[in-house]
Amino acid sequence: MADVKNIRILKVFKALEAHPIIGISNKEIADGLGIPAYKVSRAIWTI
Repeated sequence: MADVKNIRILKVFKALEAHPIIGISNKEIADGLGIPAYKVSRAIWTI
């Protein structure tokens, strides 16, 4: 289960890295990854 969480965190940060200047919202990341927005928020707060 921890591996799935770590993979999700990496995917979120790759999405953020792809938009360094303008940025991207949690909802946009969630939609792109096919996960709920709260999981994006949790991934960001994990670090």
